[in-house]
Amino acid sequence: MENVGNHKMTKLFRIPIPGSLSSMVLFTVFNSALLGILALNSKTQPGPAFEIAYAYGWCWLIAEWLVLDASRLQLHSQSYCGISRFIFSGFILPAHLLRTRGWKGIVPLVGISALYLAPGLVAYGVSLI
Repeated sequence: MENVGNHKMTKLFRIPIPGSLSSMVLFTVFNSALLGILALNSKTQPGPAFEIAYAYGWCWLIAEWLVLDASRLQLHSQSYCGISRFIFSGFILPAHLLRTRGWKGIVPLVGISALYLAPGLVAYGVSLI
């Protein structure tokens, strides 16, 4: 077993842990493929349940990433804990990145934002075909 933060991973199966960058990329690829397929079939659009699940999934991934990053940086005093980390992740993520990395925190913020926007852009591009 290999320790990653507070989580253990087996070496046999490299299942991405929630909040890792690989889980965010996997989530984005899955949603991009799903929205691309739905965009090709112009009769079907994703319903409100899909939008809620997508937003909930990203809030969960960002909240878990904040926990992993704080444990990696050995930050013990987190002003954002519990449910507030989940609800206000759109405000807490930029604050955490700027506080821990300074202006270099803008690069991961732009990357995570691009991952969030990618499925919508892929679906728009496919719908133009």
